[in-house]
Amino acid sequence: KNASRSRSPSRRGDMSTYPRENRPAIIVLARVNPDETASSFLLRGFLQSITSDSQAALALRRRFLFRVIPMVNPDGVTAGNSRTNLHGEPLSKSWGGAAYRPRTCTPIGAVKGMVEALSRERRTELV
Repeated sequence: KNASRSRSPSRRGDMSTYPRENRPAIIVLARVNPDETASSFLLRGFLQSITSDSQAALALRRRFLFRVIPMVNPDGVTAGNSRTNLHGEPLSKSWGGAAYRPRTCTPIGAVKGMVEALSRERRTELV
């Protein structure tokens, strides 16, 4: 048995069990629609949980690479919009097809680019 592959690292920073380059990526998004305020609270709880010293959080961090976008549509949130960005585009409907306009839906383009780049490197899940 390989002694360097510890099953339960004792320190928070020990990630030796799953090398970073082999971990599947999990992408967590919030606030695509500006009025989804509950998602900010849920994301805060998720971040507090995943960054804690609990055994579950340590195991998740050893197993997965997390990428978090806490506010996909900050312009729409700042403007007080309900479902759209500053250009009046509903970003939740702009992930593909005819509704996607790269010039006015730049946050979606940035997220898609990140997902595509990560997907070329490793298995990726969008949550």
